[in-house]
Amino acid sequence: MILKWIVKILKAINSNKMPTEVAAGIAMGFLLALMPVKNLFWISIFIITFFLKINISMQIVTIAILKTFIFILDPVINKIGLFLLNIKFLEPIFNFLYNMPLMPFTNYNNSIIMGSFIFGIILWYPVYKLSFKGVIKYRTGVRDKIIQSKLYKSFIKLPIIKTIINLGSKTQKYFSKIK
Repeated sequence: MILKWIVKILKAINSNKMPTEVAAGIAMGFLLALMPVKNLFWISIFIITFFLKINISMQIVTIAILKTFIFILDPVINKIGLFLLNIKFLEPIFNFLYNMPLMPFTNYNNSIIMGSFIFGIILWYPVYKLSFKGVIKYRTGVRDKIIQSKLYKSFIKLPIIKTIINLGSKTQKYFSKIK
């Protein structure tokens, strides 16, 4: 399972995709990883991402990795959500939203959901910028150093890895002929 994630991350970073698409995938994955899954709000945002020009596989891998330990931020997220939900001048807006069709199913009035959404929105751009810079740095320098390393060269020589690489290239040739 972890090996699949690593392969997907490396494929996304090494692909011909624009660094902006990979960074946006990471940032959207971060936003969605912060939020609890079982509500209409999360599902709506997740579906919307399929219509955006982002790297979906990077988004899904980011969600999977971050979901495992994001609960550590729950106390902070809960405080942010409680603070926002208890602002008096926002009460009429929350009441209006609650009386709209489908809005109660978003659970926006849950402190964890509200806090995680706002926290994620605030941190979305910094995560995007850091991811963008990381992808650029990896592609311009780190990737070549890894390929030249003795560890990488010995890893590639392993029989199982050779088999996987050969299968991948044969599959790619097969599907390129079909097109």
